[in-house]
Amino acid sequence: MFILLPLIFLILLIYASIKIISSVGKKYPAAVPEGLSGVGGWLTFQIGGLIAWGPVFGFLLSFSSFSNAERDHPGMAEYAPWQNFKLMFWLQLLVLIGWGIYSGYRLLVKRTPSVVDAAKLYYKCAPLFAIATIFMSYIAFGQLTGEVVGQSIGTIFSSVISSLIWIAYFNRSVRVRNTYGYRLKEQEQTSSSEKIEV
Repeated sequence: MFILLPLIFLILLIYASIKIISSVGKKYPAAVPEGLSGVGGWLTFQIGGLIAWGPVFGFLLSFSSFSNAERDHPGMAEYAPWQNFKLMFWLQLLVLIGWGIYSGYRLLVKRTPSVVDAAKLYYKCAPLFAIATIFMSYIAFGQLTGEVVGQSIGTIFSSVISSLIWIAYFNRSVRVRNTYGYRLKEQEQTSSSEKIEV
């Protein structure tokens, strides 16, 4: 039963956040309210990942990883370089989580193309945070440890894949285009280029 608790928690967190995000998203009309528009579908899932379950599980998985390392190596908790590494990692994670929550909140309540551009910037930079973990390991320990590099490579790979998927979604989604006014932006750019040609 204990093994099922995290799964039940995850399902409840996703369900509750989707309900709340859908409810709040309806208060802010789409920039182009025709066809597929407004906060819904994959956009709801994406915002929920930035605001709710991404931060929760990022924190829990990191905490679990540090706890397991300290349990497997009992003297590590008092080791000064390890403490420095953990401090740098937690500060970095807080910045990443804060930036993600801010991006998700803006996607939820704003309806301008700049909000989507800012979210894409977040996804372009997210893998850099995983790469920074390798450098933090070198700064803290004076060398690169195989365990940190191995975990970082997996994190970098998954972060790059996730970022590519969401950037592609932002670039190709009709819902995103209508909700945040990309169609209006494209029309403005077309009309301004026609004025220049005349």
